[in-house]
Amino acid sequence: MPRSIHPSPPVPPAFGVCPYAKAFIREVLSYQEAAGIIVTTVCDQMRRSWDYIHRHSDTPCFLLHIPTTWQRAAAADYYLRELERLGRFLVACGGQPPTKEKLAEVMLQYEEKRTAGKPSQALSSKIPLALVGGPMTQQHLDIFDRVDQAGGQIVLDATETGQRTLPAPFDRDPLQHNPLAELAKAYFGSIPDVFRRPNGGFYVWLKRELARGNVRGLILHRYVWCDIWHGERNRLKQETGLPVLSLEYDETDSHSQPRIAGRIQAFLEMLA
Repeated sequence: MPRSIHPSPPVPPAFGVCPYAKAFIREVLSYQEAAGIIVTTVCDQMRRSWDYIHRHSDTPCFLLHIPTTWQRAAAADYYLRELERLGRFLVACGGQPPTKEKLAEVMLQYEEKRTAGKPSQALSSKIPLALVGGPMTQQHLDIFDRVDQAGGQIVLDATETGQRTLPAPFDRDPLQHNPLAELAKAYFGSIPDVFRRPNGGFYVWLKRELARGNVRGLILHRYVWCDIWHGERNRLKQETGLPVLSLEYDETDSHSQPRIAGRIQAFLEMLA
């Protein structure tokens, strides 16, 4: 997770990408100890980021292609082949190919950590909200405190860096026989995202989680030039029937600024 979307010289700036992609580029290029760099193709901004990083870094770079379509078996098979290609890249960077038993063991370890790290749904008198949208930087994480101070509580983090992008629990029997295939199924087959076509699965998941948390309003976190989330703004209102506060960020904005805090306060007063 990038620390901030603010410019950070002396890393050369990248043009034609959103503030988050710029922050990602700066973070990657300023980190000199990485054995490899992995970028995915979930949006055009990250594809451009890979092009820029590939030209400006001596560290080995890998572009993981993620199919936009997902309902056909061929797409799932393609994703599995991409994971195999990623494995060969990691071995080339100095890693060791794991046995099936070791891969299954590590997968279960991380599943246990994800389960332990799930947020609790403690009862509260505050107004329950959902945070939806693109990836967060460390700079933006104070939105949780800002909402709390204004009388609300974010009970659902549906951003790219939140609980929405956690994989499904692993099926134990297939895990032992073919852990890589189970890994592909848990990630590609279950994580709902708006970049998919069709992306109705995202709204099925979102409406289920909104009902579970009795959510009364949405905060949309998006960046300038993020066409994907910009295009979903009106549909979020239509699909959920809830009020939506849209917060758009460029390289000068922060949740800690009075303007953003004021909009959050006004939104919660409207819901009260």
